[in-house]
Amino acid sequence: MLDKLVVRKGYISYPVKLFKSFDISFIFDYLLYPIACVYYNQVTKSSNLFGILIKTLFFSVPMALVEHFFETRTSLINFKKGWNAFTSFYSMTFTFLMSRTFIAIIRKLPNKQIP
Repeated sequence: MLDKLVVRKGYISYPVKLFKSFDISFIFDYLLYPIACVYYNQVTKSSNLFGILIKTLFFSVPMALVEHFFETRTSLINFKKGWNAFTSFYSMTFTFLMSRTFIAIIRKLPNKQIP
């Protein structure tokens, strides 16, 4: 959802599109990032706060670097209006931590089985 908002506001554009009807990066938004979030949540399942923060860097930094490479060396992504790789890093880190918080809350809920 965040990517759709950022594209609408004009911070990022995707000149090369898999599907012409999508303004967003379909593969990243619907395949790669959700899988990375699930894997991140599994990796940090039994970690303490420090471990969660460190492991977040192991996911966010490489993704931001790859995005920076795509922006500077290819025509797959165009950053506009002050958006850069650091902004991508911050937004990915934030969303990883938010998904981890949400899943931690879900895991704490009582596990009632339907008879």
